[in-house]
Amino acid sequence: MVFDSCTAFRTLTRTLTKVSEEAKTYNVFVKAPKHVKVTVTPTTLVFKEPNERKSYTVDFRNEARGNRNTGWEFGHISWENENHRVRSPVACHWQN
Repeated sequence: MVFDSCTAFRTLTRTLTKVSEEAKTYNVFVKAPKHVKVTVTPTTLVFKEPNERKSYTVDFRNEARGNRNTGWEFGHISWENENHRVRSPVACHWQN
C-alpha cells in the first residue's frame, strides 16, 4: 500500500476459504503500521460448510500529518480462534 500527498484512504476486499470439515469461528486482530488506522469489517467470520468462502473489507486511513517520507511501515491482520491463526502481512509506504 502506497500513500502519497493525495491519498488519505484506501479499501481492499479479501476472501478466506475454509479448509477443515468442522464449523469454525475466527475473530480478527490487527497490528496496524505506524500512522495508519486499519479497520476490518466484519470482525468475526463464521464458517459452517466445507470450502466455504467469506469476504471481508479492510479500510486503511492515512493518519500521518504533513508530508511523510519514512519508508516502509509494517503490521499484520490475523484471523484467530482457539486452535488456528491465519495471518496476512500489511506494508505501507509514504511517497511525496
